Amino acid sequence: MKNKTKLGLTLTLLVLICSSTLYAFVSATGPATDTIEYVRVDRPLAPDALRNGDIDVYIFNILPEAQIEIGTSDPTIEFWEGISGMNCICLNPAPAPDGELNPFSITEIRYAMNFIFDRDFIVDEVYKGTAAKMYDYLGPYHPEVPDVADIKLTHGFVYDFEIANEMVENSMVLAGAEKRAGKWYYRDNPVTIKAMIRVEDERRDMGDMFAAELDKLGFTIDYIHTTFGPAIDTIYGTDPAAFEWSFYTEGFGLGASRWNTWEPGCWGGSADPDVGDWCANMPGWGVEEWWNYLSPGGRIEILNTDIYYGRYDDIDDRREKIREATDLMMQESVRIFGIRE
Repeated sequence: MKNKTKLGLTLTLLVLICSSTLYAFVSATGPATDTIEYVRVDRPLAPDALRNGDIDVYIFNILPEAQIEIGTSDPTIEFWEGISGMNCICLNPAPAPDGELNPFSITEIRYAMNFIFDRDFIVDEVYKGTAAKMYDYLGPYHPEVPDVADIKLTHGFVYDFEIANEMVENSMVLAGAEKRAGKWYYRDNPVTIKAMIRVEDERRDMGDMFAAELDKLGFTIDYIHTTFGPAIDTIYGTDPAAFEWSFYTEGFGLGASRWNTWEPGCWGGSADPDVGDWCANMPGWGVEEWWNYLSPGGRIEILNTDIYYGRYDDIDDRREKIREATDLMMQESVRIFGIRE
């Protein structure tokens, strides 16, 4: 295709609602269409499908290398870029049965995970500079960021294996574990992490890197490389206390508003039905008969419901609730926020 196609009465369109960046690649302009045809094209094939006229619009993220090429030097494709997704690591914080140990049930160990998640490397080498680092649920671009910037700096999340290792060592010993030949054991059984890693996109690299760091810390890793369907069934379709997974490479499509009401509750608040949280997006997912995460004293849940329902005196009171909720969510670290696409 030498020139950008002019649309007639039929538009061939690929639309995918996904858990990552929203990109629109447009190779055609023209009048309104009578027919919209939806087709599926694998990410690596999308640029050539546009160039060849097989599709007219592609709304999804593509490989970082192709983003760079198309965005800078391809005259045949109009490139619209939007930041609308995130990838993170969700940890399973459920308490283990008697005689077993789940390290992610220990707050200090979850917090330490922020220091083995090498956000700089992932952004620079995996995403080739087409993503940005996240340290909390707001990320770098949200309008609320100025209100919590000092809190994020206080936590100082950077890659530092030695800091993470010291925190894990102290916490594991206090929990009754012991290290033998570089591996953690609890009551003579290896402490095993079930790493559920999606394989369709950059999350495979992100998950493999995170699992490799956990291996260096002394945990035994059970790699579970999987695709969308089996992952969703396991993560969101089983009781966390059944321990079908220890961590998962989550991804979400996102938007943002200046007066943020729902995000604190969705990314850090409880799904415990007794609390009445309205989002149910924490391990347990609000299923009544399952184990559900609840923050210490339910403080995060109280703050989140106050923010959502407008239970504050004025803008300063609201700001303080956002600040406290953000700080507590970073301390709890059930989610290790990583990449804003």
